[in-house]
Amino acid sequence: MSFKNILKIFLLDWIVTVVMYLVGLLITGIGDLRPADIVFYLSNLPSSPNGTSPLLDVLSYLMVSLGFVVLISYLVNKSYLKLSIREFVVAQVTYIISALLLIFTVFLTL
Repeated sequence: MSFKNILKIFLLDWIVTVVMYLVGLLITGIGDLRPADIVFYLSNLPSSPNGTSPLLDVLSYLMVSLGFVVLISYLVNKSYLKLSIREFVVAQVTYIISALLLIFTVFLTL
């Protein structure tokens, strides 16, 4: 297991995260694009309860974001980097822990 390979995937995860959130800020800054909101679609599914809570909104964003980053990282690893599964899993666990630490740090400072 190589630290350099784990660092490549970890940095790739954070680059995807930053780009994803910058694009989201850019799109939502253009105007009122309420239908572009993932929670809007989730709350309008026939099986969803009426009126989603703010906590459910935040958790939906978090899970969709983390899932999207891991998926992109997996596809890049499978096509270009071709690291071992163990290195990939260690990098993903490290990314998720660091993302949660960042979220909780920001939450506690507000």
